[in-house]
Amino acid sequence: MRDLGFWQAFLSLDLPPRKARDVLERLGPQCVSYEDLQASPALDRELKSKLPPATKLPVGIQVAELDDDRFPECLKLVRDPVPALMFRGTLPPPEASCVAIVGTRKASTYGRGVARKLASQLAESGVTIVSGGAHGIDAEAHEGALSVGGKTIALLGSGLDKLYPAANRSRFSRIAEAGAIA
Repeated sequence: MRDLGFWQAFLSLDLPPRKARDVLERLGPQCVSYEDLQASPALDRELKSKLPPATKLPVGIQVAELDDDRFPECLKLVRDPVPALMFRGTLPPPEASCVAIVGTRKASTYGRGVARKLASQLAESGVTIVSGGAHGIDAEAHEGALSVGGKTIALLGSGLDKLYPAANRSRFSRIAEAGAIA
Protein backbone atom coordinates (compact mmCIF):
# COMPACT_ATOMS: atom_id res chain seq x y z
CA MET A 1 0.00 0.00 0.00
CA ARG A 2 1.34 3.41 -0.97
CA ASP A 3 1.75 6.08 1.70
CA LEU A 4 0.02 9.45 1.99
CA GLY A 5 3.06 11.37 0.74
CA PHE A 6 3.08 9.31 -2.45
CA TRP A 7 -0.64 9.90 -3.08
CA GLN A 8 -0.52 13.61 -2.26
CA ALA A 9 2.25 14.12 -4.83
CA PHE A 10 0.87 11.72 -7.42
CA LEU A 11 -2.69 13.03 -7.32
CA SER A 12 -1.42 16.62 -7.52
CA LEU A 13 -0.14 15.78 -11.01
CA ASP A 14 -3.82 15.95 -11.98
CA LEU A 15 -3.57 13.16 -14.55
CA PRO A 16 -6.70 11.82 -16.22
CA PRO A 17 -7.63 8.55 -14.46
CA ARG A 18 -6.64 6.26 -17.33
CA LYS A 19 -3.22 7.89 -17.71
CA ALA A 20 -2.78 7.80 -13.93
CA ARG A 21 -3.39 4.04 -13.90
CA ASP A 22 -0.91 3.58 -16.77
CA VAL A 23 1.75 5.55 -14.89
CA LEU A 24 1.04 3.59 -11.69
CA GLU A 25 1.50 0.34 -13.59
CA ARG A 26 4.87 1.55 -14.93
CA LEU A 27 5.92 2.64 -11.43
CA GLY A 28 5.20 -0.83 -10.08
CA PRO A 29 4.29 -1.98 -6.57
CA GLN A 30 7.73 -1.12 -5.18
CA CYS A 31 7.09 2.61 -5.61
CA VAL A 32 5.27 3.41 -2.36
CA SER A 33 6.57 6.74 -1.04
CA TYR A 34 7.19 10.31 -2.17
CA GLU A 35 10.92 9.57 -2.26
CA ASP A 36 10.34 6.46 -4.41
CA LEU A 37 8.22 8.52 -6.79
CA GLN A 38 10.92 11.20 -7.15
CA ALA A 39 13.62 8.60 -7.78
CA SER A 40 11.68 6.30 -10.09
CA PRO A 41 13.04 5.99 -13.64
CA ALA A 42 9.49 5.07 -14.70
CA LEU A 43 8.33 8.66 -14.13
CA ASP A 44 9.35 10.84 -17.07
CA ARG A 45 11.16 14.16 -16.67
CA GLU A 46 8.08 16.25 -17.46
CA LEU A 47 6.00 14.61 -14.72
CA LYS A 48 8.88 14.77 -12.22
CA SER A 49 9.14 18.51 -12.84
CA LYS A 50 5.46 18.85 -11.87
CA LEU A 51 5.84 17.05 -8.54
CA PRO A 52 5.24 19.46 -5.67
CA PRO A 53 7.69 19.65 -2.79
CA ALA A 54 6.94 17.22 0.01
CA THR A 55 4.57 18.85 2.49
CA LYS A 56 2.93 17.75 5.68
CA LEU A 57 -0.74 16.90 5.27
CA PRO A 58 -3.35 18.03 7.77
CA VAL A 59 -4.01 15.60 10.63
CA GLY A 60 -6.53 12.84 9.98
CA ILE A 61 -6.08 12.47 6.22
CA GLN A 62 -6.49 8.92 4.90
CA VAL A 63 -6.32 7.36 1.47
CA ALA A 64 -8.42 4.60 -0.09
CA GLU A 65 -6.93 3.04 -3.21
CA LEU A 66 -9.20 1.71 -5.94
CA ASP A 67 -8.87 -1.88 -4.64
CA ASP A 68 -9.45 -0.82 -1.00
CA ASP A 69 -12.72 -1.94 0.63
CA ARG A 70 -13.27 1.66 1.80
CA PHE A 71 -13.20 3.01 -1.78
CA PRO A 72 -16.84 3.86 -2.61
CA GLU A 73 -18.47 1.18 -4.77
CA CYS A 74 -20.32 3.76 -6.87
CA LEU A 75 -17.00 5.40 -7.81
CA LYS A 76 -15.55 2.02 -8.81
CA LEU A 77 -18.40 1.67 -11.31
CA VAL A 78 -17.71 4.83 -13.30
CA ARG A 79 -16.15 4.25 -16.68
CA ASP A 80 -12.81 5.77 -15.74
CA PRO A 81 -12.40 5.71 -11.91
CA VAL A 82 -9.68 7.62 -10.09
CA PRO A 83 -6.89 5.40 -8.71
CA ALA A 84 -7.24 6.68 -5.13
CA LEU A 85 -9.34 8.94 -2.97
CA MET A 86 -7.88 11.04 -0.17
CA PHE A 87 -10.34 11.87 2.60
CA ARG A 88 -10.79 13.00 6.18
CA GLY A 89 -13.51 11.40 8.25
CA THR A 90 -15.32 8.14 7.56
CA LEU A 91 -16.55 7.02 4.17
CA PRO A 92 -19.93 5.27 4.18
CA PRO A 93 -20.06 1.47 3.98
CA PRO A 94 -20.97 -0.06 0.59
CA GLU A 95 -24.55 -0.77 1.67
CA ALA A 96 -25.24 2.84 2.69
CA SER A 97 -27.82 4.83 0.77
CA CYS A 98 -26.47 8.11 -0.55
CA VAL A 99 -28.14 10.97 -2.43
CA ALA A 100 -26.30 13.81 -4.13
CA ILE A 101 -27.80 17.28 -3.84
CA VAL A 102 -25.95 19.86 -5.93
CA GLY A 103 -26.83 23.15 -7.49
CA THR A 104 -25.99 26.76 -8.07
CA ARG A 105 -23.89 28.90 -5.77
CA LYS A 106 -26.25 31.84 -6.30
CA ALA A 107 -29.44 30.11 -5.21
CA SER A 108 -32.71 31.83 -4.43
CA THR A 109 -34.03 31.82 -0.89
CA TYR A 110 -36.62 29.27 -2.01
CA GLY A 111 -33.97 27.01 -3.57
CA ARG A 112 -31.80 27.15 -0.44
CA GLY A 113 -34.78 26.26 1.74
CA VAL A 114 -35.78 23.32 -0.43
CA ALA A 115 -32.21 21.96 -0.49
CA ARG A 116 -31.90 22.21 3.30
CA LYS A 117 -35.32 20.65 3.97
CA LEU A 118 -34.83 17.80 1.48
CA ALA A 119 -31.37 17.03 2.89
CA SER A 120 -32.58 17.08 6.49
CA GLN A 121 -35.53 14.78 5.73
CA LEU A 122 -33.35 12.33 3.83
CA ALA A 123 -30.65 12.41 6.52
CA GLU A 124 -33.24 11.76 9.24
CA SER A 125 -34.20 8.59 7.40
CA GLY A 126 -30.57 7.40 7.31
CA VAL A 127 -29.54 8.58 3.85
CA THR A 128 -26.04 10.08 3.51
CA ILE A 129 -26.09 13.45 1.74
CA VAL A 130 -23.33 14.05 -0.81
CA SER A 131 -22.53 17.47 -2.24
CA GLY A 132 -19.62 19.64 -3.30
CA GLY A 133 -19.05 21.86 -0.30
CA ALA A 134 -19.48 25.14 -2.21
CA HIS A 135 -21.70 28.07 -1.26
CA GLY A 136 -25.39 27.99 -2.16
CA ILE A 137 -27.23 24.71 -2.66
CA ASP A 138 -24.23 22.57 -1.66
CA ALA A 139 -23.87 24.38 1.66
CA GLU A 140 -27.59 24.13 2.40
CA ALA A 141 -27.60 20.39 1.66
CA HIS A 142 -24.71 19.81 4.07
CA GLU A 143 -26.30 22.05 6.71
CA GLY A 144 -29.62 20.22 6.35
CA ALA A 145 -27.94 16.88 7.08
CA LEU A 146 -25.86 18.30 9.92
CA SER A 147 -28.89 19.96 11.53
CA VAL A 148 -30.49 16.58 12.23
CA GLY A 149 -27.29 14.72 13.15
CA GLY A 150 -27.14 13.01 9.76
CA LYS A 151 -24.20 11.91 7.68
CA THR A 152 -22.86 14.03 4.84
CA ILE A 153 -19.91 13.93 2.47
CA ALA A 154 -18.31 16.90 0.71
CA LEU A 155 -16.51 16.01 -2.52
CA LEU A 156 -14.11 18.89 -3.05
CA GLY A 157 -12.48 19.98 -6.27
CA SER A 158 -9.63 21.70 -4.47
CA GLY A 159 -7.95 18.95 -2.48
CA LEU A 160 -7.75 18.50 1.27
CA ASP A 161 -4.65 20.62 1.71
CA LYS A 162 -6.27 23.68 0.08
CA LEU A 163 -9.86 23.78 1.29
CA TYR A 164 -12.09 25.92 -0.90
CA PRO A 165 -14.03 28.00 -0.26
CA ALA A 166 -11.93 28.99 2.77
CA ALA A 167 -15.02 30.56 4.37
CA ASN A 168 -16.42 27.01 4.76
CA ARG A 169 -13.52 25.65 6.87
CA SER A 170 -15.60 25.28 10.01
CA ARG A 171 -18.35 23.57 8.01
CA PHE A 172 -15.78 21.19 6.49
CA SER A 173 -14.62 20.25 10.00
CA ARG A 174 -18.20 19.50 11.04
CA ILE A 175 -18.75 17.50 7.85
CA ALA A 176 -15.61 15.42 8.50
CA GLU A 177 -16.92 14.64 12.00
CA ALA A 178 -20.34 13.62 10.64
CA GLY A 179 -19.11 11.87 7.49
CA ALA A 180 -16.18 12.81 5.27
CA ILE A 181 -14.56 15.40 3.08
CA ALA A 182 -12.79 14.06 0.02
